[in-house]
Parts: sequence; C-alpha cells; structure tokens
Amino acid sequence: QKDLFANNYDIKVTTGVKYKILPKSLSNDDIAGITITGIQSTYTYTGTAIKPRPIITYTSNLYGDSLALAENTNFKVSYKYYDESSKEYKDATSDNELINVGNYKIIITGEVNYTGTVEMEYEISSYVASFATSISNNYKTFNNKNQMAQVQVTGADKVLTEGVDYKIVYYTDT
Repeated sequence: QKDLFANNYDIKVTTGVKYKILPKSLSNDDIAGITITGIQSTYTYTGTAIKPRPIITYTSNLYGDSLALAENTNFKVSYKYYDESSKEYKDATSDNELINVGNYKIIITGEVNYTGTVEMEYEISSYVASFATSISNNYKTFNNKNQMAQVQVTGADKVLTEGVDYKIVYYTDT
C-alpha cells in the first residue's frame, strides 16, 4: 500500500514481526528524497514583508512516486532576521521584522509524518531605481529675474515629488 503514515502498524506475516514506520526526516543532515524549491537566495526590497513560501516534494525510493507536502499539515514555516546590534539571528514575531534590507532565515519544521528542521538563508537587497527627467522650456530670454526650468522626475514606476523624493539644485557654468 502506498499511503503509509508514520505510526505503529501490525503487519501480519508468518513470523508475527511488528514493524514501525518512522517519520521521514526533513533535517539538513538527512534530506534524501526531499526537494525544496521556491526559495531564492536574494530578494529585492519592496517595502513590504518578504516571506518566501517553500514548495516541498518527497519522492519515495520504494515507489518512485512524488508527493507534494502541505504547509501546516506536513510542515510549518517560521522566519528569523539578523539583528546587527546583537550579531545574531532572532525569531521574527511580526511581518515588520521581514521588510528591511538584511539577512534572514526561513525555518521549515516537519510535522506529523515528517520530522526535523531545515534552515535556509535569504537576503533582502536594496532597490535600485532608474530615473528619467524631462525639462521643459530649457532656454529662457534674459529678463533680469530668476527663471527656473520646469522639471519632472519619474522613477520606481511613479512621478516623484520635488522636496520629498528629490531636490533640485541650480548652478551656473561660469
């Protein structure tokens, strides 16, 4: 039978032997047959919590069939963030601790038919925006008054606001 679960089973054989089916280990030391995908090593800063969701598959050596494991049924996920002041990883207790540029860990813990823990590191890196400017009315006729060009700056998929997102400094080339 393919649907074997970790538990004690009485298997009737002529010798009357009892067999115990043990949970499959998810630990970093014994991960044979387990494939974990969906976790990148680097994510770009978005301003919101970055919580990668693992996709875990178990391929049985006995049958060669693959089984997709279900979060909160076969495994649980938690996160840690690297605290610069203490120089150690700490448990993330809210999404606010998973936003900023820095180093993080995802911890996958086996449940029910799976046991052990896998830790994977990921990083949130800075967002690098490219900006475009448009200047209207570059050339002005001298009139003995301050004259400034109209400037519009766009970047990060939005029009930026002068004095909030950027500052304009005028200078002469003389």
